[in-house]
Amino acid sequence: MSLSDINREITCRSALSSSSLSDTELSLNPYAGCGHGCYYCYAPYVTHRSMNPRAKVNIADVLRRELKSGKAYHKTVALSTVTDPYQPLEREYKLTRRCLIELLNYNAYVSVQTKSSLVLRDVDIIKRFERMEVGFTITSLEPFYEPHADPTEKRIETLKELKKEGIRTFVFIGPVMPEFTLQDELFERIREAEPDYVVVDRLRIKKGMEEKIKEIYGKDFSASELEAAAERARDLCAAHGLNLVRQPLWKPHL
Repeated sequence: MSLSDINREITCRSALSSSSLSDTELSLNPYAGCGHGCYYCYAPYVTHRSMNPRAKVNIADVLRRELKSGKAYHKTVALSTVTDPYQPLEREYKLTRRCLIELLNYNAYVSVQTKSSLVLRDVDIIKRFERMEVGFTITSLEPFYEPHADPTEKRIETLKELKKEGIRTFVFIGPVMPEFTLQDELFERIREAEPDYVVVDRLRIKKGMEEKIKEIYGKDFSASELEAAAERARDLCAAHGLNLVRQPLWKPHL
């Protein structure tokens, strides 16, 4: 095993963690950190941990033990809340796929959220769940501030493929990025993907994030300006016939 492998592999003592977020009782994060490098990500400012991606190599085994204990019985598991379950490391480690197999064995309710078309690899498993949904985070047509995530067009095409497979889908329009998100064409492209519902959430600038946002805009925003932008996004959802759910399932911003 190389030094680079050691630096990106860790073990975990628990797999499922409680969530206080709406409609989501449990969270499952197969990776620590995230490889997408999104400028607006507030996870490191909330968790106070590095976002350097690391694989929790034993998580499927830990998850199996927790599922056997009934921890997830009749509860919704969010994959994921402080990482992307299909970030680049997943191609090699396949931890999300292994976790999905364990969740399927116990008929868990699962909600997946990602920015990666890699989710299509696991359609064979996803289709077998009794209650499952897959969502994509979409914030603009050309999100340069999400440097290592799939392009928006690829995400939209992946949503279309998932719909063809009969899988329930959603779009998380968040964080709403002033100027970049508020484009009619973006909402029209989302509509073409026919998601079952959309969620809108405003940009949340945690302490320490100010410089990252200034890299994008060259200025600061007030909370009222950010909420006004989110409200405009909600209006655009209505104008384009999207099924807007006012209360987010969770707010990952990854």
